[in-house]
Amino acid sequence: MKSEPKIHEAYDMLRKQGVIKENPSYTGSNTVQPISPAPREKIPFCDNSEKDALLQKLLKSKDPEDLQAANRLIKSMVREVSMPYTLNIFLLKVQL
Repeated sequence: MKSEPKIHEAYDMLRKQGVIKENPSYTGSNTVQPISPAPREKIPFCDNSEKDALLQKLLKSKDPEDLQAANRLIKSMVREVSMPYTLNIFLLKVQL
């Protein structure tokens, strides 16, 4: 803590105010353990296994045309997924 004067200053102030009653025992190293993020739940993007297989094949390719085709396929899949939400929002606006 000697390398962090502000922290040492704040700790001394808290001790003088009685917030900290006794010094904690120090048992660890000076390094902070990184917290690993929780694993993300895999959400199925679409239920079409043919499109999934084609997308995987296109993404593994090094050919720029295949990558462009993968980009178009992803965009179409996003449109398919977002279409019901867009339609619901439109219907809500019409009803108002």
